[in-house]
Amino acid sequence: MKCSLIIILLTSFQSIAFTGTAQDLISMRVNNKSFSQVLKTIEAKYSYRFVYSDSVALSRYKVNLDVKDASIEKVMSQLLDNTGFTYKKSTKTL
Repeated sequence: MKCSLIIILLTSFQSIAFTGTAQDLISMRVNNKSFSQVLKTIEAKYSYRFVYSDSVALSRYKVNLDVKDASIEKVMSQLLDNTGFTYKKSTKTL
């Protein structure tokens, strides 16, 4: 009896941990904004922080983005599409 109670509690905590990331889904619409402006918008509205150099050629790219309830991976993939740049995620630092 005690063993099955422990198993139920452990699986309940595990499923709670997996659903906790729903708050990190991103919804936004951006038209003809610079890459750095989009990153600053994401930082202001969500719990992500970005580290990058302004001298990188990304500043010349204008971005159009329309996402609803998208993961940060999907957002970054769309932002960097056709730029030749990549990103690396470290916890919540991109």
